Amino acid sequence: MKIAITQPNFMPWIGYFDLLEIIDLWICYDNVGFSKGSFVNRNKIKIAQDQWKWITVPLERFPLNTPLNELVIDRSDWFAQIERRLDCAYRTTPCFSLIKKQLRPLLAPQKDERVLSRYNLRLINELCGWIGLKCNVIIASEYFKNLSGDAHSKLLFMLKEVGAVEYYNFANGINANLYKIEDFNESGIALYKQDYQHPRYPQVGNSFVSHLSIIDLLFNVTHPIDYIREGQNWVKMN
Repeated sequence: MKIAITQPNFMPWIGYFDLLEIIDLWICYDNVGFSKGSFVNRNKIKIAQDQWKWITVPLERFPLNTPLNELVIDRSDWFAQIERRLDCAYRTTPCFSLIKKQLRPLLAPQKDERVLSRYNLRLINELCGWIGLKCNVIIASEYFKNLSGDAHSKLLFMLKEVGAVEYYNFANGINANLYKIEDFNESGIALYKQDYQHPRYPQVGNSFVSHLSIIDLLFNVTHPIDYIREGQNWVKMN
């Protein structure tokens, strides 16, 4: 079985959906601690002058390393601010009218939807449906009750519990030597690193800006899955 273990990020970049397409099961790692600079409550959109800007879901105060499934969305009127920012950035794009209409009910938090990880998981599931991906997911905090040890030990435990044969992950974690390849060899699990070849697609402006939220792709093209697949490239590490 092909497995990925990753955090539920907010409106992720297109390489995130490349990962979800290639696997059989996604373990939504919602009980890992929040890290500064992460993309769990923010992402990038393109604005005028070929620059990018953050769109952010504000959170109630919390200590650093609070688990993602304990982060609470702020009650302020942040959704209206994101809407205005998207309108300003994308009003001249080809798919603006359609995507704006679809994004409103998607991005608006549902009644009593206060936990960030659950909010993000809903967004990702619905986005997969939009672009034609089947996303099979289990939630780590519900499925694995006795996680202990360091990050590497927890990851291997989860992989073994679900019968992983292949593990797929983004380049950053592997390049940072977070994983012990010899342990994957001993466990009989193949380790694959994403080497995503980011495609160029039509954008408003004079130059192309990569690694934005999938929102940018949705506003600009009618068949987003074709562009997502164009960049697919995975490297076997063991």
